[in-house]
Parts: sequence; structure tokens; C-alpha cells
Amino acid sequence: MAIRRKNPKKFTPFTRVLSLALSFFFCSCGQIKLNQALSEQKTPPGTSANATSIVQLTLTLTSPLYSTKTPSFQIDGLPAGSQVELLKNADVNCMNGELFQIQASTSTPETITAENFALVDAEPTFRARITLPDQSTTCTNDTLYSYPILNNAVQIITGGSSSHACAILSNSAAKCWGSNNTGQLGNGTTIDSALPVPVSGLSAANIAAGQYHTCAVAVGGAVKCWGSGGYGQIGPGGSNSTTPILVPGITASTVASGAVHSCALLINGTVKCWGNNSHGELGDGTLLSSSNPVLVPGLTASAIAAASSYTCALLTDSSVKCWGENYYGVLGDGTHTNSSSPVLVVGVTASAITTGGDHACALVSAGAVKCWGYNNFGELGEGTTNPAWTPVLVPGLTASALSAGGAHTCALLPDRSVKCWGYNYYGQLGNGNSVQSNSPTLVPGLTPVSLSAAASHTCALLAGGEIKCFGYNGNGQLGDGTTTISPVLIPTIKPLSLATGSNHTCAVASNGAVQCWGRNDLGQLGSGVGQSVLNTPTAVTGITASSVTAGALHSCALLSNGQTKCWGYNLYGQLGNGVTVNSSTPVLVPGLAASSISAGAYHNCAVLVSGAVQCWGWNQDGQLGNGTTTNAFSPTLVPGMTASAVTSGSYHSCALLSDGSVKCWGSNSYGELGNGTAIDSPSPVLVPGITATAISAAYNSTCAVLTNGSVKCWGWNTFGVLGNGSNTNALSPTLIPGLTASSVKLGNTHACAILADTTVKCWGYNSYGQLGNGTNASALSPVLVPGIRASAIYLGGSHTCAILAGEKLKCWGSNYSGQLGLGDSVLKPAWVLH
Repeated sequence: MAIRRKNPKKFTPFTRVLSLALSFFFCSCGQIKLNQALSEQKTPPGTSANATSIVQLTLTLTSPLYSTKTPSFQIDGLPAGSQVELLKNADVNCMNGELFQIQASTSTPETITAENFALVDAEPTFRARITLPDQSTTCTNDTLYSYPILNNAVQIITGGSSSHACAILSNSAAKCWGSNNTGQLGNGTTIDSALPVPVSGLSAANIAAGQYHTCAVAVGGAVKCWGSGGYGQIGPGGSNSTTPILVPGITASTVASGAVHSCALLINGTVKCWGNNSHGELGDGTLLSSSNPVLVPGLTASAIAAASSYTCALLTDSSVKCWGENYYGVLGDGTHTNSSSPVLVVGVTASAITTGGDHACALVSAGAVKCWGYNNFGELGEGTTNPAWTPVLVPGLTASALSAGGAHTCALLPDRSVKCWGYNYYGQLGNGNSVQSNSPTLVPGLTPVSLSAAASHTCALLAGGEIKCFGYNGNGQLGDGTTTISPVLIPTIKPLSLATGSNHTCAVASNGAVQCWGRNDLGQLGSGVGQSVLNTPTAVTGITASSVTAGALHSCALLSNGQTKCWGYNLYGQLGNGVTVNSSTPVLVPGLAASSISAGAYHNCAVLVSGAVQCWGWNQDGQLGNGTTTNAFSPTLVPGMTASAVTSGSYHSCALLSDGSVKCWGSNSYGELGNGTAIDSPSPVLVPGITATAISAAYNSTCAVLTNGSVKCWGWNTFGVLGNGSNTNALSPTLIPGLTASSVKLGNTHACAILADTTVKCWGYNSYGQLGNGTNASALSPVLVPGIRASAIYLGGSHTCAILAGEKLKCWGSNYSGQLGLGDSVLKPAWVLH
């Protein structure tokens, strides 16, 4: 059955027809509710007048396997040759809905699966529209899918340094989710969890998340901690614990956790702290670490907060005192001198305090907000990025509660709306984009009762006990059951050619149209649109191309008429049009008749129709190969070679010559030229001892597929990108043992190869899941990408894309700039699931 996919935005009229039977991918974590009884035998809404037959709708449950993002539907009696379109939240005529990417089986009855469904809607409805062989169209009844949303929470906590989150439920049980490398989830394991897991044996009244540990006040006032304990931050013992252990000798009302220390507010108003004290964060006047709680002298407090390597307390007289590390002025006393004893925050009379990575904020009189400390990302909210060693006012903001994350801050307003500001690379501001803001910006559609901001994500507790989180999700810290680190199908795109830049992706369709998506702050998507991120494929203006390439912040295409056009960042002349002015639409590279082109970080090289090689752009390291280190704003000749292919790393380039030999030029600090030295060369040098059929370069490394199918790599190897089982740099080609490939591609810190049977193996850095094996564990040797058989593969800075059979496109890895093209770069609030 042919499957047609379109842009997953608002549905536009289709010329298709449908009659169908759907069944949901049922699991213990979800339930299916049908808006129409199965017994109804009436004509489906939206049936076209020219329909020759109506296929009876039936809905049956299919697989019981667990999946929260891939609901499956069964189609009974579907005529051969029909085409299916699956819609979310469409009307009765299958109009005005979101067309969803699907996969289909070839079995009878047909099964279709909605891939990578974003958990933004609590109870989305699905309809299907099918084009029958006679081209008549019809629309099914709608089917409601209810996600198993966590709905009995009374407290949510993340922590300004943490990559995990925890909640206390109405029955005093505690659940945590996200990163768990040191046991900070408290469930007896060290396995990350993208769904909330119970904390073993704990009835909690208050909870706090540190960087790699968690502490809680149990019902009755005892304090228990778990996770990383190497600095004594979870109490006596000095080792990690995957389940809660008692911190002896204290009875507390609240607890706070920093990076590697913890503090408790005792029921008598005194404060005790334990853990690392190298910056004075325990507040006892010394720099001696302690796994036993030590008294912070001279305080009577009503609230405490801790983050990074400092602590703050709100005193009963409404003043604020802080202690610990003060490099960025986070102690608020007008200095940047560390203090092992509490110092007064200047000019603040507060009702609430919050601490982030290296900044802090207070709720002052009449709901005004003041912040101080580090401000490189606008986390102080006062309209600049200047640090403040004493509190500064957040203009125009009246708040009822505050929470500071790693480099962002959020405020709950009296009307229960939410505004956030600061760093937004991962969408932790919740406003649907990834642009940082130095002033408060609204989180649309969110009306919680409390907030908690973490290192790179934010969570909100709603009035009904539900929780929504938004931001970075690489460790499952959004709690929506996903981490988006496995290959996912990209909607609407059937690419002929593809290119992956550092944080953007471009594709050429079979009709020559070019679409790009991802980061766009310098116009690298070529759409002429001023948005800094476009997370769905967007047309490049006015070109029809045969291939495309992408650099760090620019892109180029070979047009169907033989010309070359480039767009994006142009400070070094990498657009090749003789100037250094950026362009958000394609500009012509004059006089270039190329057969292939490759983009480096800030330069390009092309093989001409004649086999000659020309390069242009940045040339500080000699990467243009013309014997100089002078930038070139137009193509310049690399003398003395006839090439069949060219590839560009960040600061070097290589060419595959017509006789199979390889020559490289440019930066050679890590041996990326492969000639046995670490000496830069502005002219081509031979890579000795190899005869290759394909080459690939990225960042400071190079790989080649040899004539016998073996793969050799050389250059930078800190993260294992050379694939030889080590992380030692190589000045000459080194063999990847046991790998026989048809092609190889390098990214900045990882690499992938297509094997003879079209399976794919990847290796190198994997924190963002760019290796595609469902984990984020790095690999020094090739690992299989399950379920992928590719005809071509492309690697960006920290993401990977592959063209599959049928011209389908799948991508995996980092999505913080929307470079996976899913229409969702985890920028909107997602439900936390059971």
C-alpha cells in the first residue's frame, strides 16, 4: 500500500478516499475510548458523492506492547491500492487537522502506526482518510486516545543543577524520572527512566533534587537522601546509594540540594548542611567537607534554597543571606568573593527565594522580582546580559512564585499564567522556540499552581495534580516516556539528496525542490524567513537542485541547470558571491560549473565538471588548498589535481583523486591530513598507503573506504570517532577492525557506515543518541543501528539522518534546534505519564 505524507501542520484538502477500521496500539499505560460505538453502521462523515462503495468500519485492538508515542490502528477490508492519511484532531470531514506521519504494514488487515507522537494534547482524537482505487474519498469516525497522565501529584521538584525530576503524590509516595547514572531516582537501579518510577520505601513530605543526588523529608521529619554520595552529600558513608538512606541526627521541615551538597531547615528554624565544602557552601565558617550535618551558625530561617556550590536562606525577618561560591556574584553582597559564612544579600526584603546554576532570585514586596548573579543568557530578566553582584529588578513583572534553573528562570503570576526568561537552547522557556530571552516571555496555555526549573528543563504542577514538563529530554527528564534518541521518521520528505549541518538539515526531493529545517538564526535554511528555528521542513526560495550540502551555519546547492547557489552565514565569504554579507535566500556563486560540492564549517570545496577542484571561504588554516592562508570570497583553484570527489572538515579538506589516491590540505593539529605529521599544509599532501573508493571528513577527522571495503580513519579521536577501539589521535590511517562498508560518513564527534547489506553501524560520541542504537552511551567501536537499512547516510554536529528504501527519511540524535524535522523540538509542555 502506498503511503503519502505531507507537512504535519494544518491539514489541507486531499483528493483521497477512505473507509477503514482502526485499532489502537493498546498497552497497560493507555486506554482507548471510542467516540462512536462499534455497532454503528452508518455512512462515515465526509464520504464523497462519487464513492462507489463504503467499506464497513471496524475497530479492534492490536498489540498489547507498551508504547506511548506509537498508537497503532488496524484497517480491515481495505481494498488493494488504497492510500491512507492519518489525522489528529480533525473535524468530521477530515479537515483542519494535523496530518500525522505514519508507517504501514503489508499484512491483511492493514496496520498503520502513528510515529513519534508528541505528548502535548491530553486526549487527542484520530480520524483517517483513504483514497480508494476509484479515487473516491471518505472520512472515518474519530477515536479518542487517552494517555496515562500522572494526575495525583502534590509537589514537583527539579533543581537548578539536575537532569532529573521528582514528584510527591497525594498518598505521600514519591516518584522520580530522568537521569539515573548514580541512582538519583531512588528505585534501586542506575538506569535512566523516561517515565516516573517509585522511590523505594519512602513516604515523603518534601523533596529536593541535586545534580546527581536527591534528598527528601520523610513524613515525620526524618531526612533521607540517595544517589551520588562521593562528597558526603547524601550523608555518612561516602558512597552512592540507589535507595534512600537516613541522614542521622536531624528532624526537618524542608530540604535543599546543590550540586554536591545538601541542607535542611530544621523544625526549630536552624539550618544544617552536609557534603562538599570546598567553596564554603556548608556555611559553617570552614572549608572542611562533612558527610554529617553541620550547623550554619546565627540563622533563623523560614526557607532555604541550594544550587551549584552555594546556598541561600530566607530569614524570619524577611532578609536573605547566602554563602558559598561567589565567582559570578550569586551571593548578592556586591562582591565576587567566596564566603564560608552567611552574608547579607544587599537591598532585599523577600517573601520567597530561588537559586539557579549561578544566579538567584527573590520575590519582594508587592510581587516584584529581583535577581542577581550570572546573566550571560539573560537569566536575570532585566533586559540585558550583564552580570549583577547585587539584586536588580525584573521590570514589569508581578509574580506569586519563582523557580530558577541552570541558566533560566520562571515565574508564576497571580493569574496563574507563567513567564520564563534566560537560556532557551532546549526550549526550557516553554514558548515554542529556542531563542534565549533576557526579558520574561509567556508560556502559552499553561496555568499551573507551582513551578520547578532544572538545569535545562522546566516542570509545572497543574491544579488537578497533573504535571507538564518542557525542555531538554535526553535522559527522559520530561517524563513523557521518550528521549527521542532512536531513529524517527521525518514527515513530508522523500529525499533524493540530503545534507546535515551543525544544527540544521536540508533535503532535495525527487522533483528538485529543496527544503531545510532546524537552526535559522543566520539564514542557513534559505527560506527568507526571519525565525531563528524552523522545526518542520520549509521550502528554500526559488531553486531547483540536484544536490545540497551544509556547513556549520550555511548551505549550498548544485542546481539542475548546473549553477551553484549558497545561503546563510557569509562572514568569511563562504557563499562565494564575492562579498561577506549574510543571505537568508540563495545567492549565485558566479562562474562555477561543478559536479559535486562539500561544505566545511566556514568554507566550501567543489569538484568541477573537468575534475579540477576549487575552494572558497575561510582559509586561516589553509583549508582552501591554494597555497595561502588568505580568505577567498570567490572560488579559487586547488592546483595540480584531478578529482572524483571532495570532502571538507571544519578546517581541512580532502580529495579522492581519479586513481584512488587521497590528498588533504589545511589544519593538521590532530593528524587529520593523514600524512604522519601534525603540521598544517595550505597545499595538498598525499595520504600514503591507501587506495579509496569513498572519503569523508568532519571537524578534525577523516575516513576512507578502501577498495576492499575496509575502512581507515585518521585525525582527532577524543570521543572514539576513528572507530578503532581507542580514543587516541592518529596521524596516519588506522583500520576499523571487522568493518566492511560501502560508504562512511563523519560528523563532528561521531561516524557511521553503510555495510554491504545496507545495515548501518555508528560509533563515537552519543550523549544525544546520535548513534541511533536507543542509548546515549558512547562507543569506541561500531554499533548496529537497529531496524535501519539505508541507501545513504548523513551526519550533522550531533544528529544523524538516513535515506531508507522508498525514499523515506529517518533522523535521530539531538533535536534542540529542530534539526530532526519532527515539528517538535521538545519546546512545548509535554504531559508526565504514569
